Amino acid sequence: MTYHLIRGAIVRIGEESGFGHVQGGVGIHDGAICPTCDRNLLLVWRIDLSDPRTQVTGTNVTQPFGHLATVPLYYCWICESELAYRIVDDNSIDVLRSHGGAPREDFPYPDYPDQYVEQPVRLYRKEELPEFVRKHILEDLDDPIPENEQQALGDFFGRPVRSTFGDLWWHQFGGEPWLVQGDEEITCPNSTCKRHTDGNTMKILAAICNDPTGGLPMIEPVANPNGESTSYNHWVQIVFHICDSCFTINAANRCD
Repeated sequence: MTYHLIRGAIVRIGEESGFGHVQGGVGIHDGAICPTCDRNLLLVWRIDLSDPRTQVTGTNVTQPFGHLATVPLYYCWICESELAYRIVDDNSIDVLRSHGGAPREDFPYPDYPDQYVEQPVRLYRKEELPEFVRKHILEDLDDPIPENEQQALGDFFGRPVRSTFGDLWWHQFGGEPWLVQGDEEITCPNSTCKRHTDGNTMKILAAICNDPTGGLPMIEPVANPNGESTSYNHWVQIVFHICDSCFTINAANRCD
């Protein structure tokens, strides 16, 4: 059984794509409320399914997301729960559970934002990446990265990239991303779905890392209390799985 739903794409933050991919901003879906803390869920990404990179070619099924025009990826870091919600349509979701977490004062940090800054994102399949990026993520594990290539990689990823093993990480939609805690078998939590009991597990959909400088200050703000730049823990991820039958999404944080 294939673990992923669609081919993978690296997600580059801040670049217009010609499609309606969005990071952050206000969630537009009715029902996007955390049942544990009663706050609005954080919209991390909204992916525009008119982008052919979200579709399957070479089979009879070209649109694996059925009737949907977008896929919204929500989470609540205030509660840090394992969240599950069904995408009802392009205007509403139904939150099925928020398990294992609880709201805590000043968690993950004081004055946590109600939303992340809205900005575009672009999907790159691996063969579409610039050659110098493709070389390092697919072929060359030089460590440290040669100085004459560090600047180009840093410009592409939007952060300093000096070491393959410490700095060369990315956000991914589709495919089988690198997961800090490895693959998981998750059963669809929607009790009315045939996948809930038929033994077929959910498909991996996305892995998004803590990335304050990229507009995703998930567990720490972009600067320390003194206003100075700092290093960030990108080994923290939100991992999203999806049921390919009822379009329920499971969102959970994972860390090393």
